Amino acid sequence: VCANAVRGALTDSRVFPAKFSNTCWSLIAENDGVKVGANYEPADGKISNTGGFISQTGEDAALRKATYEESEGWYSGITADMFG
Repeated sequence: VCANAVRGALTDSRVFPAKFSNTCWSLIAENDGVKVGANYEPADGKISNTGGFISQTGEDAALRKATYEESEGWYSGITADMFG
């Protein structure tokens, strides 16, 4: 967001609207994960939620496994970005 604003100011080019998102995973057991998250945009001088999601009770094992694997993929990616 900051780099976008600085680039726009320095080059007199378009500054794209800020958008934010987050996801938090909880691993319950091997191949069993849940998640919660949302998307956000600036509105009226504040950051406003534009939509979210949360794992539901009763999800089938395949979906919980996919959520578990998604969290592992995120962790592998972020640690590789940080530590090489």
